[in-house]
Amino acid sequence: MNRLINIFKNGTYNHICILGFGREGKSTLAFLKEHHPCRITIADESQVTLDDAECQHVELRTGAHYLDDLNRFDLIIKSPGISLPPEIENPIREKLTSQAALFLQAFHKQIIGITGTKGKSTTSSLTCHILKENGYDAVLVGNIGIPPLSMLSAINEASIIVCELSAQQLYDVKHSPHIALFLNLFSDHIDYFGTMERYGMAKYNILRFQDADDLFIYLSGLLHFVRNDENRNFSYTLARPIEITKYESLHFDYDNEQVTEKGRGGGAPVLDFKKTPLKGGHNFINMLFALEAVKAAVSLPLEKMISAVYSFHTLSNRLEYVGVFGGKHFYNDSIATVPEAAIAALQAIENVQTIILGGYDRGVDLTNLMTAVAESPVSNVIFTGPSGKRMMETLNTLFPKHEKEIFYFEHYDGLIEKAATVTPPGSACLLSPASPSFDSFQNFEQRGMFFKDWIKCNLAQI
Repeated sequence: MNRLINIFKNGTYNHICILGFGREGKSTLAFLKEHHPCRITIADESQVTLDDAECQHVELRTGAHYLDDLNRFDLIIKSPGISLPPEIENPIREKLTSQAALFLQAFHKQIIGITGTKGKSTTSSLTCHILKENGYDAVLVGNIGIPPLSMLSAINEASIIVCELSAQQLYDVKHSPHIALFLNLFSDHIDYFGTMERYGMAKYNILRFQDADDLFIYLSGLLHFVRNDENRNFSYTLARPIEITKYESLHFDYDNEQVTEKGRGGGAPVLDFKKTPLKGGHNFINMLFALEAVKAAVSLPLEKMISAVYSFHTLSNRLEYVGVFGGKHFYNDSIATVPEAAIAALQAIENVQTIILGGYDRGVDLTNLMTAVAESPVSNVIFTGPSGKRMMETLNTLFPKHEKEIFYFEHYDGLIEKAATVTPPGSACLLSPASPSFDSFQNFEQRGMFFKDWIKCNLAQI
């Protein structure tokens, strides 16, 4: 804790702006109130309500002009959800920081940092679970919904910090984690970053500042983005890179979804992926990342990790089995906000006869997704929202002779009832929208909860 507090003591930060007052902003205020008494301004487009204790020495700036005159602050701690236009960001760049940037600055040698377009939360949670089940002091923070500063009191010199990092959190960091995991890279968040290049380069900050003592674990092919463009002015040092391919990684061999540790010979312990609660080839890769991360952090042998992997509980909204109702199986994969995630879900769940697709439209290419849908055994395709309309048009254009039953709903009113009705008994209904939720819901969690609640309230479980 002292290392982070010293960052503030060593600077002249008499007036600090908390830019954005969601979950992270609230934890930033609590931290400053306890550890760095100073003048504080909270800037947020939405209205902010504070209790009497919080109000002391705090100024509020809300509404349309909340970004005015940011240069007057000594330090600006920005929430990751706020995207600043260049004309505002450039003059204040040296004053901008974030919880992720501060945390990496203070604790980077203790951090296992995990990024990627998809799979971050599962891989982070599984990595932390394996460590905890084997008696290590592991702390989970970051984009999974746990602001780093809110867990400061749980961290000591022996702690291993597992930090899920989004591109928005990595955008302005100046330090990289000691062990960095880069899972994958798909087209996403272009509305925030403007271009795929800016999105990808924000992700690459997870290794940009590593040194010779650090380690980088990455999926085969990901470095192609950097190595093949000499104009990006990007340098990096990989002292101990670990590449994960379809067939092996540094410490593990795998065949037919069974993992063994290299160099152990016959009779060595085997981790059977089919016995884990995880589903799908994408989660098999996520598991391998977690195994390599734990191996890199504490040199734990595979036999010590196997029972922990088997006892792991999958996360909500990620191929989450809702249950069997009326003989029909329902799966909630609301986290699937890009086409690649929905394709993976189709491959992971058996006998899907109904799939729900669509939502907010980010304008991504839908060709591969609609090809996967057309070639799948799915009978019923239910589209919704602006992206669903474009998906439906793409499917009908590319495959005019498809024999799928097509349904379109502008919003979710009546949608789940239709999905439940048309799904044959013995088969599965899958919510895997391949789109963000912002057209109808606040976030993907709210969308997934709506799906689950309707099913549990309206259908008879057997």
